[in-house]
Amino acid sequence: MKAKFILPLIFTVALSLNVLGQGSVDCEAAFKAFEQKITEGNYNGLSVQLADILKDCPKFSEKVYIYGERVLKANITSENNPELKSQYISDLVALYDLYEKNFPVNNFAAGMRKAMLLKNNGLATEEEAFKLMDASFTKNKEAFNDYEALQEYFILFQKRYEQGNKQITDAQFVEKYGEVAGQVMKAKEEVVAERDRITAKQQNKEQLTPDEKFYIMDTEFSPDALDGVLDNISLLAAKHFNCQKLEAYYGEKLEANNTNISWLESMVNVMYNNKCYNAPSLYKAALSLHKVKPSSKSAERLANIELKLGNTEKAIAYFDESAEMEESAIKKSNIYLRVATIVRNIDKAKTKQYITKAADLNPKSGQPYLMLAEMYSSVTPGDCKLTEFERKALLWLAIDTLKKAEMAEPKYKSTVEAMVKSYGKRLPTKAEAKEAKKDKGDKIVYGCWINETVTVPKL
Repeated sequence: MKAKFILPLIFTVALSLNVLGQGSVDCEAAFKAFEQKITEGNYNGLSVQLADILKDCPKFSEKVYIYGERVLKANITSENNPELKSQYISDLVALYDLYEKNFPVNNFAAGMRKAMLLKNNGLATEEEAFKLMDASFTKNKEAFNDYEALQEYFILFQKRYEQGNKQITDAQFVEKYGEVAGQVMKAKEEVVAERDRITAKQQNKEQLTPDEKFYIMDTEFSPDALDGVLDNISLLAAKHFNCQKLEAYYGEKLEANNTNISWLESMVNVMYNNKCYNAPSLYKAALSLHKVKPSSKSAERLANIELKLGNTEKAIAYFDESAEMEESAIKKSNIYLRVATIVRNIDKAKTKQYITKAADLNPKSGQPYLMLAEMYSSVTPGDCKLTEFERKALLWLAIDTLKKAEMAEPKYKSTVEAMVKSYGKRLPTKAEAKEAKKDKGDKIVYGCWINETVTVPKL
C-alpha cells in the first residue's frame, strides 16, 4: 500500500524538474519491461514502474503516457478507498500535464482528457472544463475524438451561446456546430476503418499485436456512441437554425472555400445532417468536395443527395463510382445491395446483376440470396412471358437460393424455414407437371432477366 503513496511525490518531482536526459538509466530496457507487463494485462505494481520511467525517461516515447493512462485508469476503476482513488486521479492529471509538456505535438488530446477527468470527478467547474476543452480543440481538432468529450464540449459551448453573455454570434455557433459535427463523423470513420483493418487481419488468420487487441476491445461501442453523439448535438442545435439560415450562412462563404477541404467537409456534414437536401449550396459543396478530395464517401454522399432530389440515374452512377473506389469488399457489397433496392422496380436485369456482385464480394452475407429468392418468388403471370407452370417452377430456384442464404448466414435459419414452407405451398403439383409434359430431370431454361435453368425434381 505504501508504494501507492509514493507515486504522487514522484509525479510532482518529474513535473517540477522536467527531467530531460536518461543519464545512466537504460530507458529502452525499462520501457520494454514496462510494455511487457502492459501487453500481458498485468497492471499490478506498474504504478511505481511508471513513475520511475516518467522520472528518468520522460521523453523516451509517447507510448509511456498512453500505457500510463491505462494503468492509472485501471487503478481508479478498481480502487475502493476514496483517498487512494483521489490520489490516482491526481496522478492521471499529472500524467496528462507531463505528456503535453514533453510532447507538445501529439495526437492524444491530453488537454481534452484532463478536462473530462476533472469535470467527471467534480474537480473543475464547467467554465474551467470548457476552457481546457476549447484550448485542446483549437490546438489539435483532429486528436479530439473522444465521444463523451465531443458531446460535452458542444453542450458547454451551446450553453454559453444561449446565455448570451459570452458574445458568441449566430455565425460562430453554426461554425462551431459544423466543426464538432464534422469531427464526430471523422472520428467514427477512423474508428471504423481501423477496426475493419484489424478485423480483416483476424479473418486472414494473422497475429494481432497486443495494442490491436486492446483497440478492438476499447472501441467496441465507439461507432454507435459517436452516432448517438451526432444525433444528440444535431437535435440540440436544431432549435437555433433551419435550412434557410444554414443556406444563408454557408452560401455566401462557399465560393471563397470551394477548395478548402476541411471547410467543405464541415459544411456538407452540417447541411446533410439537417436534411437540407434541396439547398443549392449543399449540392455545390458536395460536388466541390468530390472534386478536390474524391473518395468512396464523397461519391456516396453525392449519390444520396441525387436520390433525395429524385435523380435516380445520377444517383446510381455515383453509387457505382463509390463502390469502385471502396477498398472494403464488405462495404462495396453493401453499396451494390443498396443500388439493387433502388432499381428493384425499374430494371430487374440490373437488379440481379447488382445482387450477384454483392454476393460475390461478401460470401458470408445471406441478404443477397434472400433478395434474389424474393424476386424469383414474386414473378407475375405476364413477366418474361412465362407459362403458369414455368412461373410456379421458378419457386424451386427460389428455395435453392434461400438455402444459400442460410449457408452464408445461419442466423437466417428460422426465416428461411418459414419462407421455404410458404413457397412449398405454391409449388407445381404432379398433375400440373404432367399437363406441362415435364418429368423428373427435365430442364426448364429461363431467359429474360432470370437467365437460369431449373431441373424438375421428383414429384
